[in-house]
Amino acid sequence: MAGKSINSKSVRRNVRRMPGGRLKIVTSKKMSSKIKCPTTGKVLRGVPRVTSTGMSRIAKSKRAPSRPFGGVLSTKATRAMFIKRAREENA
Repeated sequence: MAGKSINSKSVRRNVRRMPGGRLKIVTSKKMSSKIKCPTTGKVLRGVPRVTSTGMSRIAKSKRAPSRPFGGVLSTKATRAMFIKRAREENA
């Protein structure tokens, strides 16, 4: 009988063919979904696909790009927001 940790829904199951020819269920942790920009919906580059606990174990410099709104907005959305703010200030 499988243990409780293997039977939980947080574990991903893959069927693998072993060298002897038999099939075996191999378990691994599920990956988190890709982080997307809320305005454009594009996948953010430079942001690792790890769970929230995994993110806390990563160095801060590796979590997201070191620029304004890095890891939150895409480059297009950030540029558009800065242009909009500049136009509001000048108007």
